[in-house]
Amino acid sequence: MKNRKKARNLPASKKLTQKGDTQKKAWTEKAIEYQKSYFVDTNRQSLRYEPGFVLFEKRKYAEAGRFFQKLVDADPNDAVACFLLANAYSRSQRYPQAIRYFEKSIALLPDRSEPYTNMGFAYDCLEDYQQAIRCFEKAVAINPKDAKAYNNMGITCNKQEDYTKAIQCFEKAIVIDPNYAEPYYNMGLSYQNAKNPRPWEAIRCYQKAVALDPNHVEAYYNMGTVYVERQQYEQAIRCFEKILVIEPTMSEAYHNMGIAYAEQQDYPQAIQYFEKALAISPNDVVTYNNMGMAYRSQQDYPKAIECLQKALAISPNNADAHICMGYVYADLGEHLQAVEWMKKGIQTDTSNMSGYEGLAKVYEDAGDKPSAVEYYRIAARGGWESAQQWLRTHRYKW
Repeated sequence: MKNRKKARNLPASKKLTQKGDTQKKAWTEKAIEYQKSYFVDTNRQSLRYEPGFVLFEKRKYAEAGRFFQKLVDADPNDAVACFLLANAYSRSQRYPQAIRYFEKSIALLPDRSEPYTNMGFAYDCLEDYQQAIRCFEKAVAINPKDAKAYNNMGITCNKQEDYTKAIQCFEKAIVIDPNYAEPYYNMGLSYQNAKNPRPWEAIRCYQKAVALDPNHVEAYYNMGTVYVERQQYEQAIRCFEKILVIEPTMSEAYHNMGIAYAEQQDYPQAIQYFEKALAISPNDVVTYNNMGMAYRSQQDYPKAIECLQKALAISPNNADAHICMGYVYADLGEHLQAVEWMKKGIQTDTSNMSGYEGLAKVYEDAGDKPSAVEYYRIAARGGWESAQQWLRTHRYKW
């Protein structure tokens, strides 16, 4: 997900990471169904392949691969066995081997779209996006009603940040299969991540995805992140609550509920959810940072420092933790320590505009206006809106 503007009180907040690896999710849901349909259409004897299907269903992909390899060794011209072996390799993340056997399957049965679709998936996982798109295009040329190929082509376009083409692909998949939840979800990602985001269109897509698939955790999650960004906190909380009914151990949902409550200045409730997130993921530095900032907002500075120290114990070079510590010491009036902490943060991450703005505020509070203006300008040039507003208010250019 793109980095989002961070809240002033929570300079390390809103790690609202999208659960955007939908291609793997679509593969998990569709692979065995695809294999069986491919098998049935070729009129082979089902019992020959059934032990491999059973292994797939048990997610024993390496064993499935060994089973199908024996079939291929016994009959190298068995296109279905080559296809299934390729799928086993792909599910085991052995993508070059998968591509090799998809190609063999295509050579034996060139008029099938499924091997091209799944080979495109393998190329996508290898980050060879151009070759992936070529495979998907061949799949839809053979079978213009291959909704999965259009969906996966859209995912690849998303990764190339070609959101217009991605949306076109998802729309085609939906026309072919209006009950297919994944294209709606992926189209929501496109609208959310585009250069000019369309958040309400993203929400509409996510709503359609969960209407079709009520257990679609990723759609609820990303819908919640959009609501947080649009300051629709109650709706965001409802999304995260639905996730926790489906997946009670998803720490990110607890974390983002904490963000939603913190943005509403309900810091005790925010801290409770941060603690729940840490009970599941005890090494989550971002949650420690945000809990520290929630304590800071309550002026409980010892607790704030304790949280940030834990973050730095886990990740000593974490820029946000250093910057957050700087904010705490600035509140305590310890300007020299505040400057030291914030400079450590921006030395670690020179693109962290929160640190530059924090330094500017410290210098401003200390009466060093030239230094304050210098750091406000750096933050403003980096796109930090509050720094731009300060400079406009005080009639400085940047």
